[in-house]
Amino acid sequence: MKKTIKILLTALFIISFSGCRNEVFYNIMNDVPPEKTTVSGVINSIARYKIDSTEFLVLSADGGLRYKKAEDYSHTTWKTYSNLPFKLHSYDYYGQGHTGQQILKVLADKDTLYMVSVKYKNDELIGTSAPDKFYIWGKKISLNSDGSWSTEGEWTEITRQRSDGTDLLQYYKSNDYYYTRFNVFSTNSPNPNHRKVYVKSKSSTDTEYYEITGLNITDTILTPIDGSDGKDIDGAAYHMNVIYFFDSSAVCSNETTNSSPTIIYFGKEKSSKLYYFDGSQADDGSNCHEVLNAGEHISCLAVTNDSVLIGRARKEKSTTTSGGIVRCSIESDGKPSTSLSSFSNNAQTQLSSSYMIYTLLSVDPSENEKDSALYSSIGFKGTGTSTSVNFNNIGLWSYYPSRGNWNRE
Repeated sequence: MKKTIKILLTALFIISFSGCRNEVFYNIMNDVPPEKTTVSGVINSIARYKIDSTEFLVLSADGGLRYKKAEDYSHTTWKTYSNLPFKLHSYDYYGQGHTGQQILKVLADKDTLYMVSVKYKNDELIGTSAPDKFYIWGKKISLNSDGSWSTEGEWTEITRQRSDGTDLLQYYKSNDYYYTRFNVFSTNSPNPNHRKVYVKSKSSTDTEYYEITGLNITDTILTPIDGSDGKDIDGAAYHMNVIYFFDSSAVCSNETTNSSPTIIYFGKEKSSKLYYFDGSQADDGSNCHEVLNAGEHISCLAVTNDSVLIGRARKEKSTTTSGGIVRCSIESDGKPSTSLSSFSNNAQTQLSSSYMIYTLLSVDPSENEKDSALYSSIGFKGTGTSTSVNFNNIGLWSYYPSRGNWNRE
């Protein structure tokens, strides 16, 4: 019997950009030979994680927990960390059914790595698979002498109950789909000292927020930025010794490893408008400045020294996908340009409007876009029967200055 999984998890999505050029010939001219596929699957986050003096990038993909040195500006250098607190999810059609857990998201603070995972069960009433329980795991990882990750030490399940005594990580079912009532999000700052991880936990009546510190979950009070009502926070960023919170995961600052941020760039939930915050007062009396319309819902952002990369994905229920990537330039004062500008590479060909952009990351925001190592994960809705999408493209994409183009990672 074929089993299907219908789950909509707290998340991302957004975009699309068109011009008057002939798209067919434009795409052919900007296409490049594909690299060997090494990191595939739906990738919901790319975490920065520092061990001793070495900075790593970490994510969940095929093979489970994957990592590489952030300074490796090259293809095929991702490693797999097999020391997990569970077996990876699989389904035994003739025996035990669902076994193991699926990693949904990876995050990190100054010295602890976190995984959000789920265990599945069968929904016998409708003949589909369903979530059984969600988990948050944490571990401080050390390095072996060869620079690989040590398997010493155990993962800790990080949990607590809400103030009303119910589960922290709740979900519910509606019209045969399962929805989470929680989210785990972080600042993901280039500076490890500013990396913070938070949990949003909703019930049918209210929302509570917590901070994960080391291997503990503590109560916290969030201060949302102007323009966010504070009822549904999903993003955070550090600015001038304060953590600001937003109602969207599309948040990124111009902070670098060696310099403090002066501007936070952000989108709003189910909105195509880009904003920035620098502490000054806007024309409407708030401290959030509207910049431009990106054409589709903004799902994620990445910042380089001279540009803001804007990932998009429409979040409404639909059998088709609307997404892609666009960009705007950054002026000399750090403020974003009020209009979109063209890429000098093949970004819009590879990360086209046929795909949802789940994540974007600039390894070193102090570098100009053409000199940066950039990453993005993409996917699409539906069966993949359209000629504009390909299941082999679901996964991680990268831009390296030595290569000069976006290609499959």
